[in-house]
Amino acid sequence: MQHRLGCISNLLKIGIEDGLINANPFTSLSIRTPAGTTDEKNYRPFTRPELIEIFKYLKKYQPKGRQMLCWILLCTACRLSDALQIRNFDVKQTTRKTWFIHFVHEPTAQWPVLLKSKAKNNRMTPIHSRLIAEGILEKDRSMQGRLLWDEPRTTANYSTWFKHLLQKLGIWEKKKTVLHSFRGTARDLWREAGISVDVRSALTGHTSKDVGESSYGAGLQLKPDILMRELKKVDLSWLP
Repeated sequence: MQHRLGCISNLLKIGIEDGLINANPFTSLSIRTPAGTTDEKNYRPFTRPELIEIFKYLKKYQPKGRQMLCWILLCTACRLSDALQIRNFDVKQTTRKTWFIHFVHEPTAQWPVLLKSKAKNNRMTPIHSRLIAEGILEKDRSMQGRLLWDEPRTTANYSTWFKHLLQKLGIWEKKKTVLHSFRGTARDLWREAGISVDVRSALTGHTSKDVGESSYGAGLQLKPDILMRELKKVDLSWLP
């Protein structure tokens, strides 16, 4: 409601600038957010039994591309928009043979990539062995285009699809269980595996709170070989 109110206010502001109207009654009007609303917006991670049910269903009923999307979200903890923007040539290998996904903010490239925090969110996320086993390396990486798209799709398309999937499985909770829940689930799995907070932050491209760490040097997020040593601690063999 506040967003819609802001749209109306901006339109009337333009009207005043163009001399079409004399006043904007919405300038100082705002809608107070009820206490506790912020807490309700928090997505919860999936439990292990829920993950098993989700991936069983994906494997049995869903096309490879949608299976791969969920595996990428779980194994990298990236955002949905980041996953959908991965280009074929963003899947790379270091000189030490570590496979990684290069998330890089390139808004003016032929196949543009726009990350939430722009260049601050650039990272080289190592590819977990389970993600490789599920076939992320099978597509020709010399081809132009997106890794997951057979046809253009928006984040809303995938969100709606996943909502229906969770409803079928009895897992859906309004504003609680969504595709973004994979992000929190991944971080929980990393914590359980004993991965340090610095490595967890590097894997998701978050800037270190330490001024020296965030201002000088390449940073852990651009060192996939080091990150892979830690990521190997995460066991995903229990998933179908």
